[in-house]
Amino acid sequence: MSELLQSVRSGDRSAADRLEIAGLTLDLRQEELRDAAGMRVELRNRSFGVLRHLATNAGRVVTKDELLAANWPGVTVTEDSLTQCISEIRRLLGDAGRDVIRTVPRRGYMILQPERIVPPAGIVSGGPTVAVLPFDNNTGDESQQVFADGLTQQIISALGRFGELRVLARGATAVYKGRVQNVTDIGRFLGADYLVDGNVRLDGDHNRVDIQLSDSRTGALIWSKTFRAAGGAANMLAAQDEISGQASAMIGSYWGAIGAAEYRRIQAKPGEDLTPYECVVQGVIGTTTDATVLEPVAKARDCLERLTRREPRNAAAWAALVLVFNNQRNWGFASPSGKLESVETRLYLADLAVEAANRAVEIAPNDAFVRGLVARAAWMACQPDLLQIETERAIALNPNDPQNLGPLGNLMAYSGFWDEGVALAERGIALTAPSTPRWWWWAIAKRAWARDDYGRAFDAFRQSYVEQLWLSHLHMAYTLPFLDRIGEAKAHVATLLKMRPGFTIREADAYYKMWSFTPSYRDKMCEALRTAGLPAAEA
Repeated sequence: MSELLQSVRSGDRSAADRLEIAGLTLDLRQEELRDAAGMRVELRNRSFGVLRHLATNAGRVVTKDELLAANWPGVTVTEDSLTQCISEIRRLLGDAGRDVIRTVPRRGYMILQPERIVPPAGIVSGGPTVAVLPFDNNTGDESQQVFADGLTQQIISALGRFGELRVLARGATAVYKGRVQNVTDIGRFLGADYLVDGNVRLDGDHNRVDIQLSDSRTGALIWSKTFRAAGGAANMLAAQDEISGQASAMIGSYWGAIGAAEYRRIQAKPGEDLTPYECVVQGVIGTTTDATVLEPVAKARDCLERLTRREPRNAAAWAALVLVFNNQRNWGFASPSGKLESVETRLYLADLAVEAANRAVEIAPNDAFVRGLVARAAWMACQPDLLQIETERAIALNPNDPQNLGPLGNLMAYSGFWDEGVALAERGIALTAPSTPRWWWWAIAKRAWARDDYGRAFDAFRQSYVEQLWLSHLHMAYTLPFLDRIGEAKAHVATLLKMRPGFTIREADAYYKMWSFTPSYRDKMCEALRTAGLPAAEA
């Protein structure tokens, strides 16, 4: 039976992360099922829960009562519901289904003990361990316990999609249900760096859900948020999906609370002392948060290039290098010297990004972080069709990651997929508000500008405006002439030239060509910049 069911463990974890079942992969950390091509296979939540429970208890008979209690907590159902789930699982597994899942008459069901296989080490840079504690039901209504339990599981599943995190399974934290204990003690016992906990309360005819994230090493509260959801059984699943999606994004993505906390922790740490995970954090967050500052960019590139030489199978490191090359190409820091080079002299960085992306995706083809950076490399190489394909793959792997939604939405828009790109950017903005990176508004502004809706473009550019960023002044300089505000446009050109002496229309056009904007967009922009008084070429 070893060819039907195999478990795959990450090199530094004792519990199985993935089970290979009759050609399908059951990912216990990300709570999903995938086929041999890496595409997600749909299975109803209850059926998935039954399969998960059987798989994590492989080698022993699991009674029907145990399966019912685990998957229908607090709900009275007949054995027919369980039988339907087993039948659905077997149909999905095909001819091997009945051999993999054995019926033990008058007792229950059993999956045979799997053979354990250890994959090559270094595929993912192991990040912090996160434990989600059982959410408390403080409504006074026992029927709301189902909502609280379901929300706990949904957040575990959603956080599991962020490959850089190690998220403990629900069974590891179940013992803390209804118990009050010191955060640092729980973290020490579970081996968790961060704890997520929450409670459900009634607020009129709505449920109020308070969720917080604590650093278990220090006991400090580093993030909290209150969500509201309509009450009633009819809205329960939709509310769980919405809240878990938003909360997991705010907590788990590199833009989220954990990523920000980790980056703050390592800022003063020399690059040669960074762990593999910290090196990736420096590359992902440092080069975007401080994209126009040389030191964090140079530190990230040096650290990541050393890491990929030392660990050539580290997909996260290769992927993070794509982001470093992208930001160096965009902002002009193409060498450790810090010299601001011309657009044309740094276009070669696209080739380096493509090479790094290919290395990353070869190692980890089903990682959302990796796929998102492959999409960026495709954009850098001016391959819009590949950008669209890889963007869709990245978001299918993790629909709640704003790091993919916001940036890839912008790149899609720049490449001519205006409506698809803006829709993704708006989802990213909704997930990260009120701390959204301002440049994510560019897709909205530039679509409006391209469609001659200059009032809306101006409003969106104002949302993204940063006084110290030369590009913000360029945006205003080519938008305001269409609103008959020539004087203001000229003032922005004057400020731009103070920041970037010698900047010309030719250089603006080179930037937008590099960023994949169409000739029609660029021609209209150049004409507006002439009206605003930007020199056509360097004297």
